[in-house]
Amino acid sequence: MWRIQQSYEFFLSGIKLWDEDAARYLGKMMVTAVASRGAFTNPDTTGLEYIVGNGFQDPLEQTFLCEYFACRRALSELRYKSADVEGEDFVTVTVDDLGNSGELGAQKGSVTLYLSLASGPYNIPPTVIIPGLSERVAAIAERVDISGIFVEDLDMNKPRWDKVYPEGLMTVTMSTGFGYFDVTRLRKYGMRGSLFLGPADGGVDEDCPCLTGNNTCPCNQFRLSKYFKVSGNQRDIKWVVQQVSVWLFDEGTTKFVVTVNDNCNTGFSDDSGVQQPCLLNSTSVVVRTISDISAPRFLYVDPTNGRDNTTGSILSSTSDTLTFDANALDVDNAYTGLVVTISTPGMDDADATIGIYDGPTRTASAVGNYVIQAGSTYRIKCGNDLSPCATLQEVIALAGDYGIIRARPGIYSGIGNSNIDMMDKTMDIGSTDGYNKTLIDCGRDSAMAVFSPTRRSRVRIDGNSKSLSFKL
Repeated sequence: MWRIQQSYEFFLSGIKLWDEDAARYLGKMMVTAVASRGAFTNPDTTGLEYIVGNGFQDPLEQTFLCEYFACRRALSELRYKSADVEGEDFVTVTVDDLGNSGELGAQKGSVTLYLSLASGPYNIPPTVIIPGLSERVAAIAERVDISGIFVEDLDMNKPRWDKVYPEGLMTVTMSTGFGYFDVTRLRKYGMRGSLFLGPADGGVDEDCPCLTGNNTCPCNQFRLSKYFKVSGNQRDIKWVVQQVSVWLFDEGTTKFVVTVNDNCNTGFSDDSGVQQPCLLNSTSVVVRTISDISAPRFLYVDPTNGRDNTTGSILSSTSDTLTFDANALDVDNAYTGLVVTISTPGMDDADATIGIYDGPTRTASAVGNYVIQAGSTYRIKCGNDLSPCATLQEVIALAGDYGIIRARPGIYSGIGNSNIDMMDKTMDIGSTDGYNKTLIDCGRDSAMAVFSPTRRSRVRIDGNSKSLSFKL
C-alpha cells in the first residue's frame, strides 16, 4: 500500500518489462493499464498504437500495441494522475505478448499497485521516545542507564512511488547541560554502516555549542560528552541511540535531550522535485542526583566474568586521581560511579567515589578524604554493567534499600549464590538474557534464599520471558 497525494501526477517508477522471446522478433505486444480511479499519460507516444485512449490523461484505462523495445520505454515512463477524492485505489498493468514467438501461444504478465490517497501534502514528523520515568534519581557519580530509546519515521521507512529519495539520512542530536553522557554502543563498537558525526549534509553544524573559527565541532563526541550529533540511515540510527549512560559528579539536576531531524526526507515532492519542509521531534528525561539516596539502583552480576572485589596496588596519585595496577580493568568507565576503599599503612581505611575512569591508563578521578603513601592498596566494589559482581549475595549487599538486579547468563552456585540473605531490602531480580540461560543451582542441601521474620524483605523474581530458572 503506497500513500499518494490526491490530484497528483507522478511516474509509476520501477515498472520493468522483460520478455526473452519477444526481444528476438519484431511482432507487436499489447499493454493495458487499468485503475479504479485516476488517469494515465505516456510522455512519449512514439511507436504506440492506441486501442483505448490517446496517451494523455486517459481515464481509468488505456490500451496500446507496440513492439518490444517501445513497450519497455513506455512502461518505464508511464505517468499516473491520482483521483481528486481521498480513498484507496489500485493500478494494474498487464502485458500480452500476443504469441509473439515461443510455442505456447499468447502469454501475459501483470503487476498491481495499491494506493492510499491522502489530502496531502502527506508529511509525518519523526518519532522519538525515551521509555520509563520522565525523572531519574541517582547518587552522585552513579551511572544512570537510559535504555530503549526509540526513533522512527514512517515517511522514510515506507518509501512511496512519488518520493524523490526513497531512503535518506536522519540526524539525531543529544545534549545535556550538567554532567556527561556516553553513547554506549559507539563506545563499545565504534561507528558502523552509514553513520558519521555531524549534520546530514556534511557541512557546518550550526547547533554546535563549541563551534570553532574554522567551523569544526570538537565537543561532538560519544564518550563523556555534553553534545553529540550523528547522521545516518534509519536502520543505523535506531541501532546507535538505544543505549545511553548519564553521570552527574555533583549534586544537581540536568535535562538529557534527544532530537531527531528527518532532513526533509519526507512528504510529497512536486514535479520540480521540491520536498516538503524538514520536521523535528524532541523528548527529554530529567536526571537528578542527591547525596543520600534510597531510590532504585541498577546492579549487575555475572557468574563467569564478574568480580566481587577488584584489589591491587596504587601505583601513583595526584590530589584527585589514582592510578591502579594491572589488576584493574582496562575498559573505559569500568568503575565510574563505584566505591574504592583505600588502605594505607598506619591509617584507617578510607572510601572514595570514582568519577571518570580511563581504561587504557587505569587512572580514575576519585572524590573523598584519603591519603596515599608507599604501600597503599585499593579495593573496588562491583555492580555496574562493565564491572559486575560475581555472586548474588554481594550484589544484594550493595543494592541499598531498593535494588534492581540483572543477572547475566550462566550457572550461579556455591557460596554467595545459595542461602542468600535477602536483608531488609526491596529487590527486583531478573535475567538479562532469558529463561534457561540464567540458572541458580541451589544444590542438595541449600535454599535459594533465607528470609528473617524480623525483617521486611520484599523480593520479586522476574517471571516473564526473562525469568531466572531454579535447579533444586
